[in-house]
Amino acid sequence: MAKKQTDTGKALEYCFAAAYYKDLSALKLNVVLLRDVNYLKAQASYNTFSLLEQNLFYSAAKSTIASMVKLEPGLITQIDKTDILEISIAADAAGKVGDVRDVLFKRNGWVVGFSVKNNHDAAKHSRLSPKIDFGLEWLGHPCSSKYFSEIDVVFNAIRSTKRADPLATWASYPNKEATVYVPILDAFKKELLDLNNSHPDIPKKLLSYLIGRNSFYKVIKRDIFNLVVIKGYNMNKDLGLSYNSVPSVCGIPNITYPTRIIEFISNNNTTLFMTLDKGWQISFRIHSARTLLEDSLKFDINLIGNPPILFTHYMF
Repeated sequence: MAKKQTDTGKALEYCFAAAYYKDLSALKLNVVLLRDVNYLKAQASYNTFSLLEQNLFYSAAKSTIASMVKLEPGLITQIDKTDILEISIAADAAGKVGDVRDVLFKRNGWVVGFSVKNNHDAAKHSRLSPKIDFGLEWLGHPCSSKYFSEIDVVFNAIRSTKRADPLATWASYPNKEATVYVPILDAFKKELLDLNNSHPDIPKKLLSYLIGRNSFYKVIKRDIFNLVVIKGYNMNKDLGLSYNSVPSVCGIPNITYPTRIIEFISNNNTTLFMTLDKGWQISFRIHSARTLLEDSLKFDINLIGNPPILFTHYMF
């Protein structure tokens, strides 16, 4: 049985922290690995996997080190013995307040972070329900009563079915795409466009919600292609900087947030596609996520289009 995505993600976080600590310490650098509750949680997930799977996670993490120390000289260029590199795993709560970085490397005010992904590139797995104001939580602008009235019609029908049969499943729900997914997506789409018409900061806030407010490297392990991909989201011009007069081997291009929504369309009964300026494209795929029927749905939100200058590096 396949492990949950959270378990594989945590195992990969552990391997990045452990691999960098081992290799950078071997260079006689002053490195500290913060073995706090976040580290122990990631380690516990790693320990649930077979030796073969553990080796795959570890080798993926280790394969990035040679490239990353060239891109980020701060990883290996210490000024003196008091200049200590601290490696830590971020708390899960950080993602809820706009920081998508999973593994952090810090020294003397310098910091770089990785968002690590195992066989997927989803930006968020957000939920929609009658109790969730996505406008307020994602964008800082509350949804209208009209939006909640529209989705309540759908969720009330789900709750009615659930009351009649507490063990009812999504698989048995009649024509769920047409009766649930389509009207919920339509209400979501209309509300997001209405918010956009009222607030010019919606495009930027939407991307800030999806990728955070901090620059970071997204590192994706892709087993099917036997490769690891590094993407540099340099939102604040603070990636690829020199450290202790040692320059990065190449500049990481600065990318900017979008300023307008160009198009927002339905692709099928489960997915919406949004095109924004500056080269950004987003897909919103809705699904039930769980077996038993419930009045909540889950999004897989993916960045399917990035600015063309986004730094991308492939390692087989």
